[in-house]
Amino acid sequence: MNSSRLIQQVSSWCPPLLWGLAILILSGDLGSSHNTFGLIQWLISRVADLSAGQIAALHGAMRKLGHMLAYGVLCFLWFRSFQVHRPDRRGFCLFLAVLCSLAVALLDEGHQLMVGTRRGSLMDVGWDMAGAGLTAGLILALKPGRGN
Repeated sequence: MNSSRLIQQVSSWCPPLLWGLAILILSGDLGSSHNTFGLIQWLISRVADLSAGQIAALHGAMRKLGHMLAYGVLCFLWFRSFQVHRPDRRGFCLFLAVLCSLAVALLDEGHQLMVGTRRGSLMDVGWDMAGAGLTAGLILALKPGRGN
């Protein structure tokens, strides 16, 4: 194997590992609802005049969409990394990408159980997997594999 191919294979793991690390960092106090509410309230106040209840509802919805987006990106990054190593096994690479995303989601929610300002939730794992699943579906729909 030539050195450029080796560098490509090793560096292919950096994006999903760094993205997963960012998710796990945000699963601490930094990403708590208390800390994100002020930012969302400030952003919304720049474009609309909403009641506190409406802002709270939007905040909750945006947090769930954030779960889906974060894990959709994570699934895509894992898929790309596995494809570098096994481009002939597209379906299996996608399966592994969803499985790795699930592992990070479980670590994320498990970590939140140990953080005083957070609550781990299997429902959030469901939101995470919805994002990963939608991404997996898009990958399958946009570029069909051959026989796998």
